Amino acid sequence: MVELLKAWLKPGSGPVVARLYHRAFALVCLAAWLSLASQILLLAGGDGLLPWDEYQRNKDLQFHAYPTLFFFGASDATLLFGCWFGAGVSVLGFVGIYPRACAAINAILYISYIAVCRWFLWFQWDSLLVECAVLAVFLPTDRKSLGAHTMFRLLLFKLYFESGIAKLHSPIQDWLDGSAMTFYYETSPLPTWLGWYAHQLPESWHVFESWAVMSFEIVGAILILGGRRMRLVAFAGFSTFMVINLATANYGFFCHLALALHLFLLDDKDIKRIGSFLVARAPAIINKLSSRTRMPRLWRPTTPAALRRAKRIAAYALVTLWIGISLLEGVTRFAGYKGMNDVRRYYVRLRVANVYHLFPSVTRDRFEPTFETRDAGGDWTARHLRYKPGATKRPPLFVAPHMPRVDFRLWFYGLSAGGAPGWVRKLVHHMCNKPSAVQQLFRASLPERPHAVRIQFYRYEMTSFAERREHGTWWKRQFVRTAYSKRCPR
Repeated sequence: MVELLKAWLKPGSGPVVARLYHRAFALVCLAAWLSLASQILLLAGGDGLLPWDEYQRNKDLQFHAYPTLFFFGASDATLLFGCWFGAGVSVLGFVGIYPRACAAINAILYISYIAVCRWFLWFQWDSLLVECAVLAVFLPTDRKSLGAHTMFRLLLFKLYFESGIAKLHSPIQDWLDGSAMTFYYETSPLPTWLGWYAHQLPESWHVFESWAVMSFEIVGAILILGGRRMRLVAFAGFSTFMVINLATANYGFFCHLALALHLFLLDDKDIKRIGSFLVARAPAIINKLSSRTRMPRLWRPTTPAALRRAKRIAAYALVTLWIGISLLEGVTRFAGYKGMNDVRRYYVRLRVANVYHLFPSVTRDRFEPTFETRDAGGDWTARHLRYKPGATKRPPLFVAPHMPRVDFRLWFYGLSAGGAPGWVRKLVHHMCNKPSAVQQLFRASLPERPHAVRIQFYRYEMTSFAERREHGTWWKRQFVRTAYSKRCPR
């Protein structure tokens, strides 16, 4: 107990870890902004699937429900400029120019785009990016900060522990009975070709894998709260876990962001040892990149003792408030507590303190929507999406840290039993009337004036080694139903 208390009161992570984290976080933000810039007009532009201006005009919105810099509307040029501005700020943060200010700008800007894009940015890793950015604002790079480093380690604990508890309470008990990983690689939203190979592993391995993932998320999270040796074990385990996730499925920037958070499991001296090893064996440019780059200060003010005490008190108050909100969110999610909903609604959309429950259960079947067009002659032609399984002979792709938001969201549409949501109908409408607005989603050129468009649902399964040798296919599929059909106006 004494050792644990010492580990918390005198954490080994300090300015070296902080500077490295700010750089890693800036790179993740850069990837997030570049990915969003490539599809923002498709998502929320004037001809997008969820046009923000149209939604804002037709709804009586409240700012606490949609906190955004674009609350009163935004043109296509403004939406694009915001993404590129965020990318530029991330570059400044990476080279060490006021990284805390850059984190603050990224937090405000990304919250704004979550509100604008709605469904397409309502993923847990989007919330995690905002929470990391907010905490990074309070992370100094020139001194130790017990409060800031404590919050980051608690965030890492929260990420894994809550996900483990969610698996423990799976409604179908698939993690407890060991069946979860039997289906995971096949039914993950955007698997990679290495995920196909992982799916071929023996069932006994998948059973062990299921129990190991759930157990280590819970037990390993407790190690995060321990001393240096315990944290090093957690670092090795969770980093291996994330690298496997990165190799077998595409989750945008999530795995990269989690790996950046793992830095808080290390001490400054650990980073220095690794840095010395790399510098001794790498080109001189590595040494230059590892050096600390900061804007020169022409004037360094002296801080009165009273102000230092006030800042210290404010920091502890901030830590207490953040922990309190995190606990409230956890109790609300896992215990069903609704008593503070009137308070929660004023801060929950800010994403400053979130609850995480990654894969509480694993989908058993993979239902993929396939878009087809019909010409005047009456023949239907499949129009395969760029990043979805599509043609059975095409191998699953590596696309992370880019996150194709529409392709990812269509995975959830495949699980639905109802009709097509509004944004899917809008996609079909564009395929009929303005195919150029959605062309980037598809591998081949869309016809200019199709006679009709329909959505067919297929059940996809990964093939075996024998089936792939015989037919050259990565997938096999079976027709399920026609989900939606539209005759295009002539």
